Amino acid sequence: TYRTASQLKDKSRSKAPQEAVALFRTAVDLLATAFGNQELLADEVGSTSEELLIALKFDPAEYRAAWDKLVPLMTLHWPNSPHVLLAIGWGHLDRAWMARGNGYANTVTKEGGEGFVREMDQAEVCLTKSWSLEAMHRTTHQMMRLELGQGEGRKRMELWFSRAMAMAPDDYEACVDKLRYLMPRWYGDHDEMLKFGRRCLTHPRWKGRVPLTLMRAHEFIAQSL
Repeated sequence: TYRTASQLKDKSRSKAPQEAVALFRTAVDLLATAFGNQELLADEVGSTSEELLIALKFDPAEYRAAWDKLVPLMTLHWPNSPHVLLAIGWGHLDRAWMARGNGYANTVTKEGGEGFVREMDQAEVCLTKSWSLEAMHRTTHQMMRLELGQGEGRKRMELWFSRAMAMAPDDYEACVDKLRYLMPRWYGDHDEMLKFGRRCLTHPRWKGRVPLTLMRAHEFIAQSL
């Protein structure tokens, strides 16, 4: 059901057709029923719920409805699973940006700003607990997203970035996340973006697509001009 819904959504150039929405709702109901079985593996619960919620981001109302059905069950049955806590923390980050919107600070409403802070705080609780139970590579990415929203300081971002690269020296996605953090609209400037891109190009241990970060930095800068 989920795969069929995703395919229908992907074929649409705009909002998913009603047929896809109906199938997504069915998938949520089936998943809610499955989550009644406490013998399910927690990592499967976490990854499946992540995948479904990410697919539903095209429609905030459907996302919220799915969240209200699935997350209470996840919290009830797997309160101390690092995988489930990661999935819920990830979801709180998504909900934070849904509340805020993606515009500049002067476009954020009072209600949106309060919702953003509230969801970010909940994300921090879940992600911190998840990491304390199991140091997973995926958590480092979400902690970088958390710092982008909370803005507690460059040192915090660098901590999670270094952890990500230590666990996976070819983590291009973490490098792109750091580039975004260094954008002038957030906490850096173009010079810092280029400096970091050159470091990615010449670093003796980083590999894979990481050297392409310099090219991505030039792309980001060109798009902002």
